[in-house]
Amino acid sequence: PVPADLHRESQVARDDRGKPAFTLRPHQAQDYQRFMETGAVSVFAYPQTGKSYLPLQAFADLKGPKLILCPRRSLVDQWHARLALFLTPEAATEVIVSTYQGARKWLDKEWTLVVFDEAHHLPADFAIESASTIKAVARMALSATPRREDGNEDLIPALGGFPVGVEWPVKATQRPTVTVWIVKDETAKLNLARRLCEAPVDGKTFVFTYRLEIGERLAKLLDVPFVYGKTKNPLKVMAENDTVVVSSVGNEGLSFPIRRVVEVDFLFGSKQEAGQRLGRLAYEI
Repeated sequence: PVPADLHRESQVARDDRGKPAFTLRPHQAQDYQRFMETGAVSVFAYPQTGKSYLPLQAFADLKGPKLILCPRRSLVDQWHARLALFLTPEAATEVIVSTYQGARKWLDKEWTLVVFDEAHHLPADFAIESASTIKAVARMALSATPRREDGNEDLIPALGGFPVGVEWPVKATQRPTVTVWIVKDETAKLNLARRLCEAPVDGKTFVFTYRLEIGERLAKLLDVPFVYGKTKNPLKVMAENDTVVVSSVGNEGLSFPIRRVVEVDFLFGSKQEAGQRLGRLAYEI
């Protein structure tokens, strides 16, 4: 269990009336208690159902330094925004957020809690060294798609902790309808994407592409921004535009009120990528 001497009065942010910035729902609280009893859980829950609130509660409740590891810089930025919104300033300053690739400089430090975000990456070469050697009293792994094409998904709970979250409730509105169009060629595919995006929708539209050259063509055709690895302030670009073309940098973890996903270019056969892109539509407005 998480040692009792690490517990403290909760440092969840509060408004002027003293109302906390968030409160765990019963099913979340049950799995949070499992974390406190075991010191290590892997939260495998449906996309957009609030996995991040469990580590936020732990950051608020526990003393000492904490570390969050993410696969992408855009997720680092999103975590910084969450910390500022949901924790007291003092608690937020205790948390370091880094990419897995940049984690080596933190491996010699001892942490109260390490959080592995998008934990399906843990068995990957760029993440497994950090995940297996980091010094931490407690661990928490988060993933909506704990599956790997290399068959190493058993390493995710081995490194992250006891699996929880699969039984979390999912609303019918969070389960999107999927339509597949078979078209003649790539030109027909791009033209179909343009026609689909012309229809109004109550919320954002993300047009996904794996290849950057297709993304550039789509963005020009639709007259919208293209968000990829070199885009400056990608979260700001996505927040300020109703329709964006997005490379694989938008596959995971981003929380926006997306109501339509048009997948133009993808990794054939990747269940993990398909699940992540589908999960962008599970946001509760």
